[in-house]
Amino acid sequence: MSGGALPNALATVITGRNLILAVANPPMRSPDQTRIANCAFVVHPWEMIESMPLQTQNALLRGLIQTAPYGILVLDQQNRVKCWSALAETIFETPACDTLERPIDELLVVDLDFSDRSGGAFRLADTQTKRDCNSAIEIEQFVHPIKIDSQDWTIIYISDVTLRRQREQRLTSEAVTDPLSGLLNRRGFQRKLESVLPDKITLAIVDTDNFKRINDRFGHQTGDLAIKHIAQQLGDCFPEAVCLARLGGDEFGVVLKTGSLAETEANFEQLRQRIMDVPPSEHNFSITVSIGVALSNVSGTSARELLKSADQSLYRAKEAGRNRISIQPINA
Repeated sequence: MSGGALPNALATVITGRNLILAVANPPMRSPDQTRIANCAFVVHPWEMIESMPLQTQNALLRGLIQTAPYGILVLDQQNRVKCWSALAETIFETPACDTLERPIDELLVVDLDFSDRSGGAFRLADTQTKRDCNSAIEIEQFVHPIKIDSQDWTIIYISDVTLRRQREQRLTSEAVTDPLSGLLNRRGFQRKLESVLPDKITLAIVDTDNFKRINDRFGHQTGDLAIKHIAQQLGDCFPEAVCLARLGGDEFGVVLKTGSLAETEANFEQLRQRIMDVPPSEHNFSITVSIGVALSNVSGTSARELLKSADQSLYRAKEAGRNRISIQPINA
């Protein structure tokens, strides 16, 4: 089946005993091919369709297939492609002539191993596939098995949801990311911490000493540079960290798999020294940090207990004069 769509037909939908023909002049689709716009809708009772000449019925069917706002594939009982609609050509960048009579599993990932065709349409899990040009796309698939004159057929409705999924992923990432430092925010930190418990975890809180003085003396732009500098050093010192986060203001969080006390102390001492080495800028300012560490040597320590221990360690580091590390092991 190809070509022959009704002039100006944008989409046709069968509902109940009616066929709804959406007409636009010129035909228009949204950029992501999921919505129709500027349409006039004409409703044809199904009995009227059946009374039309066969040639007209075929034209309406071609219009339905070729102008629907989703790709349509029709498979025979051996799951060979018998129809590959115009939008399917666009989605997969593959012309219909290269798909007809080919098994569907040569063209996309789809599980059609079902024997009961009486259950009606169902949705398959979204899947990632590749076009002929090997660019990856994510597709949404609805499958409708049908039986006509004792023969089994399968209709697959395909939508390219790549852009939608990318937007969703971007929004999800933005919800747990601090835009200034590029690290996780407090929400992302809490989620990540909870996800790795009850493993043996080391949690550290890194607090910038007298950060308000930097902002007051040199301005918030310089303060932003200081935040970015600390974030950079965290990433450089702990590339294998479970989690790095800006918890708010001038405070940062680090989650690591627990190592030895000596190794932990050496790693955070390196961080402290590197943070002090501020790159040259128009303002000569120094940064120091106080670091409180909770080092858990037992599984099952709760997030609340880890945070409490790290806070207590941080308090001791500040009470002792700032610009230092305090580690509190948790052994039981």
